[in-house]
Parts: sequence; C-alpha cells; structure tokens
Amino acid sequence: MKLLYVDTIRCDTVHIIRERPCITSWSMDLLRRRESIQLSTGCFEIGNVAETLVDEQHEDRPRENEEIDIKRYLDEVEHTFNMLKTLMSDFDRILKKGRTRYPTSVEFDVWEKKLIDLVMPDFSLGLTQEFEEVVDSKENAPNKEDDNVVPNGQYAPRHIFESMVDDTFIFRGVIDIWETMLNKNEQYRSKSSPRRLFCDTTTMAAMKNDKELATLRNVDMIFFPIRRQSHFYLIVFNQKNPGLLIIDNTKTEVDIGNKYGELAAQLHKALNDYMKSVRLPKEKIMANVTANVCNLKWSTVRNGVDCIIFVMRHMEHYMGQVINRWDCGFFQEGCGQEQQLRRLRRKYLTKILLSNDNILKDALYKQALEFDELDDNLKESILTSVFNKREMRFGKE
Repeated sequence: MKLLYVDTIRCDTVHIIRERPCITSWSMDLLRRRESIQLSTGCFEIGNVAETLVDEQHEDRPRENEEIDIKRYLDEVEHTFNMLKTLMSDFDRILKKGRTRYPTSVEFDVWEKKLIDLVMPDFSLGLTQEFEEVVDSKENAPNKEDDNVVPNGQYAPRHIFESMVDDTFIFRGVIDIWETMLNKNEQYRSKSSPRRLFCDTTTMAAMKNDKELATLRNVDMIFFPIRRQSHFYLIVFNQKNPGLLIIDNTKTEVDIGNKYGELAAQLHKALNDYMKSVRLPKEKIMANVTANVCNLKWSTVRNGVDCIIFVMRHMEHYMGQVINRWDCGFFQEGCGQEQQLRRLRRKYLTKILLSNDNILKDALYKQALEFDELDDNLKESILTSVFNKREMRFGKE
C-alpha cells in the first residue's frame, strides 16, 4: 500500500524517475525520506496525482508519448542538478567560514578533497597533453635535437610560492618558472604534437634578443603571457595555422583596442619585424593576421585573483585546437570552478617544488616527510607560526 501511495501521489520535494514495477524506483531510504517529509509538513493524502506511466518497453508506444517521457527525465535531471548546485554552494560557504575561523586546521582540506573526488574530473599534469612513452632522461627524449626546448634557469624567493595559497593574487614569477618547465618538457612531446615556445613575462625585452628567438623557424606556436595592470592573459601566435589569439579568462564584451590597448598590436609588430629580419617563410602571412579574442565557455566575471592559474592551465593545455572545440577541463564560473582552481594551485605548486629541475627538491621532500611524522599538536603549532609569518610578509608588501 505504501508503494502504491508514493508512486501515485506526487511529492515535489522527493523527485524520482518512475519505472515499472514501482519497487525498482523506490529504496527504503527514499521511502523513509518521503515519510519523514510528509510527517513534518502534515501533507499526507494531499498532492497531485502523478501522470499515468507509459511502459517504456512497449514497442508500439506513440512518438508523442516518447517525447513526453524524455521531457520527464530532463525535468528530473534539471531538478536534481539545481539541488546539487544549492548543496555545493552551501558546502562552499560553510567550508570558507570554518577555514576563516580556524585557518590552521587540516580537517577542512580533507572534506574539500572528498567533494573534489566526488564531483570533479582529475586534471592532467602531464604538461603537454600528447606525450610519447619515454624515459625522463634528456638523452632519451624523442625531440632532444630541438634547440628551443633548452630553458634558462629561474630563481624564486619564498614569497612567490606563498602567494599560491587560496584566494591570493599570485606573483608573476610563478609564470616564469612554469614557462621554463614547459619549454624543457617540449622535448618529450609526441611527434604529432605542435612545437611550442613559451616566453616569460618580460616579453617585450626578450623580443630584442635574437638568441631568445633564434629557433622561431622550428616553432609552430609561440605563447606570450601578458600583464595589463594587475591582470594576466595570453597572446598566442600560431604559425602552423596562421593566427593571433588572445586567450583571456575574463569575459570580453568591449572593443579589443579598449580592453587590451596597443599591446597586441605592438607585440605583433615586434614579432613581425623579427621574422622579416631573419626571413622566416611565413613572415608575410603572419604580418596580415588579425587578433581574435577567444570566447571561452569557462570565462569569468567575478574572479579577480586566479588569472595566473588560468594562464598556466591555458599554456599547458592549448595545442592549437579550434577554440569552440577546446575544453581544458574547467567548469563554468561558480562554486565548482572555484574548487577546481584551488586544486590546481596545490597541484601546480607541488609540480614545481618536486620537479627534478628544482635543486632544493630533495631537501623539501625530506622536510615534508619529517613534518608528517610529528605529533598533531606540534604540527598545528608550526602551521600557525608559518601562517602568521606569511601574513606579516604579505602585509609588508
């Protein structure tokens, strides 16, 4: 009788996909939840009668009934999705409140990781998305003959890495380190991947140095991280499929010239002058390309601190795809995207610090293992001290 009642009388709070036999749609947990809600609201025997359920297995079911059935499923999906968004928003609000009050507690990280593992795809950190199976040693790199993959060394003070904590504007030095790693990693790309060259944040100065760009003849794509006031974005020159792309995580609804000033034009001219001076084959073609701003599905309006994480992800992931078919894994702006960006901060920081190119890698790893063996109270005391010192350093800058 209970099954007959719950399957016949609609309840807007408990949504299910009705099936035949009805026992396949209802579990004991769902029945208890429905009973609890109706007891608390006092709405037993009050409600609309559910629509007659058409047998899904009936081969002669009319087309209009099939369309109604599809709409019913889509309505249920939309309702469940909206509930999930609300729950995730509540989860994020409570988590932020707890972290603000108890910044040294690691328990909040545990729950954040549980949410991430539940609903979010893992981010590839292979740096280039199409690797061959190769040994890490330089001698075995399939493209070791490419001069353009030999990077310059980078020095980074402590505060650069400390800027990668959540909700903090990241220092540009992180991009310069990332550029070095990406350039070196190009020697491990697969034969089908485009040859990419990544520039650092001192772009315009580097353009005057022929040695920096001496291998442009062998490069398919050139990535320039650009700073405009406190915001960073990418300009990409694609020689393989001639084009000039502006990849910016912020929504662009104004004229290119108004938003990006003369930077794109200046960079285009400087690059073209260089290509002309060394007589590169596609100099005339590249001279005539116009700047196009990419319309990204994951673009943002409210995010003012994660532009460098977006730049790093775009540098890592963009391989010359048609923009409207490019998906680098980000959700649309909202709670889910915020969680992804926090996760990427941790993963990128870990990737940099534990890189084989970091001369302090072994010392850092040893310190991490020693810290892990400490008593919980001592850990909390150390974390509190580190947190306070960081706040003092950032407060002075």
